[in-house]
Amino acid sequence: MGLLLKERDYAQSPFIVIWEVTRACALHCLHCRAEAQYASDPAQLTFEEGKRLVYPSGFLPVKAGNVREGSLQQIYREAPVMKQLRDKSLLKGKCGRCPYKEICGGSRARAYGVTGDYLESDPCCVYEPEKSAVESGESYDAT
Repeated sequence: MGLLLKERDYAQSPFIVIWEVTRACALHCLHCRAEAQYASDPAQLTFEEGKRLVYPSGFLPVKAGNVREGSLQQIYREAPVMKQLRDKSLLKGKCGRCPYKEICGGSRARAYGVTGDYLESDPCCVYEPEKSAVESGESYDAT
């Protein structure tokens, strides 16, 4: 069994995910693995800016909107990324032809993390739906 699939008792050994949102830190602690710098990168969001952004998921880093520019309800209903995520007919690869796509939909975050496209197939899904005649290489004679 792979390292990621290893069974563990999270009550005894919690799983911790650390997401660094800045490199600006003047402490330079000896134990810290980060390469801290005194000033924020000019392209980096401030803490306050980060709190206003809306993402479809905490694991899908694709900006859907900003609550200073529209309501949360408006972002959910009208943001292009949110509309695409709700439209299962846009799914690609095996997720696009899967008979369970309306129920499951696969992990859009995993698809994005591996391919850069949140509409691509979930790379961790083991289910293989049947391929169409075109995908399987079968010839089609319309006569």
